[in-house]
Amino acid sequence: MEIKEAVKFLKKYTDDEVYTCKCLTSHSMAISALEKQISMKPVFVHPLQFDDCGDYMCSSCQKGSVLDPYGNKPDYCHYCGQKLDWSDL
Repeated sequence: MEIKEAVKFLKKYTDDEVYTCKCLTSHSMAISALEKQISMKPVFVHPLQFDDCGDYMCSSCQKGSVLDPYGNKPDYCHYCGQKLDWSDL
């Protein structure tokens, strides 16, 4: 089963009239964790003041630069844990 299939399946079972609060909370947590494993492209923000390569932020949380201090591109956002897709960037 693919991650996107699992998320779609779990979202079907979020009816608060049928399931307990504990069940809904666990489904919600599972959906959130699975969605973070689906690669998302970072968003180009702006060129840095002294560097023309620019900067990137997570398209999921949009909290700030996802590049490390050396300009390396991490596999996951260090703010929210979203998996990042650097292909074609």
